[in-house]
Amino acid sequence: MRWILPLATVPAWASIAATWAWDPALWPWVLPAGGLLVGTMGAGVVWPSLGLFHPAVSHGPPGSGRISLTFDDGPDPEHTPRVLDALERWGAKATFFMVGERAQAYPRLAREVVERGHEVAHHSHSHGLWISFPGQRRLAEDFDRASRAIAGATGRRPRLFRPPVGLMNPRIALEVARRDMVVVAWTVRPRDGLGADPAVVARRVREGLADGGIVLLHDGRSPHLRAHVPPAARALPAVLEHVAARGWRAVTVSELTGEAPYAR
Repeated sequence: MRWILPLATVPAWASIAATWAWDPALWPWVLPAGGLLVGTMGAGVVWPSLGLFHPAVSHGPPGSGRISLTFDDGPDPEHTPRVLDALERWGAKATFFMVGERAQAYPRLAREVVERGHEVAHHSHSHGLWISFPGQRRLAEDFDRASRAIAGATGRRPRLFRPPVGLMNPRIALEVARRDMVVVAWTVRPRDGLGADPAVVARRVREGLADGGIVLLHDGRSPHLRAHVPPAARALPAVLEHVAARGWRAVTVSELTGEAPYAR
């Protein structure tokens, strides 16, 4: 974020500097105001649910007796089938935020996700940590390549989008708006992408999940942590047991929120 945040705050910093020069009595407030501004921008990057750069969906209506499980970074030939089997055993449906490169590499597995009644969504093509920095054109190309790859594998052109690593910024927001896509955030993030123990992941979900919540899990290995083994498949039975015990149903994001999942 080292480029976007400073650039995005240039107009505000200019206003603060002009005010500071115009009225010396306001000088003591300049640095606190600037710090607050940068802190707010940083929060918008890390927590898309704040909607600072673009509106985001982070939960469904409470009281509906429904929650959504979402899975990032797949499809993965080792872990996605295990997740699919666990969901099927419990009669649960989920939304899979696929990386375009992986949908292209494993088209049959991507298609199986849809055939088993789940929803596919957009999680970029390359999942690059610095995806927005090479320039708006390359970012746009990444968006389009992912859409084509996922649509080519599944027959569905996704409208739901989650940014790589969950980090939002103005450039990504622009591409989302251009395509009339929907940013999907989360209410529970058990940090399973960092290699936590399955029991710890399940406990974090149980402690944080409420009616209408959206859970962020992973069915694919992190592109940035090659040795990482996603614990979600092993955590799922305990998570789904908890969901059933509360009388909730695990449904897709579109069913939970009413957002259209695919482009026409």
